[in-house]
Amino acid sequence: MYSLYALLKVVSGISLHPIACLAQLVNVIAPIMTDNDGGVWKQSIFYPFMQVANHGVGTVLVDHSQSPTYNSREFKDIPYLDTVTTYDEASHTLTVFAENKHQTDDLDFDLDFTDFTIDHLLEATQFAGYGVKDDNRDGHMALRPLETVTHTDHHATAKLAPLSWNMLRFVVK
Repeated sequence: MYSLYALLKVVSGISLHPIACLAQLVNVIAPIMTDNDGGVWKQSIFYPFMQVANHGVGTVLVDHSQSPTYNSREFKDIPYLDTVTTYDEASHTLTVFAENKHQTDDLDFDLDFTDFTIDHLLEATQFAGYGVKDDNRDGHMALRPLETVTHTDHHATAKLAPLSWNMLRFVVK
């Protein structure tokens, strides 16, 4: 999950980093792997990078999300939730990337879009339900619909599965 956290932090600082590199392309954790028999398969990290590359465009909005926290040996009050929201003015689209780092519990995710009026939910996906040491050699890992999203004009909610990567896209007026 550290790679997802790093990805979110790069996206949140996009105005400071006009060029970002995918170090995993030259490392052993490449998002697309090959095997000795000529097969090709997507690592779990492929899906977040694909979604951010395709939909993380526009202006990064200031994030005020809050969540429960945990402590590690080195740090205290680490949020279980990491999020980045972008607004693409050309397509009138808000895209929210959210990661629930809790290993066992769902996370109730509340979004307040005071400055925007939601027209409709365009897309909501999750990448969840896999063991932390699973790989995707057999192709069983995939993005799935995130079906827990509800919204009103200025507010949205979703239930995020444990150890999940989520993307929500809204068309706004």
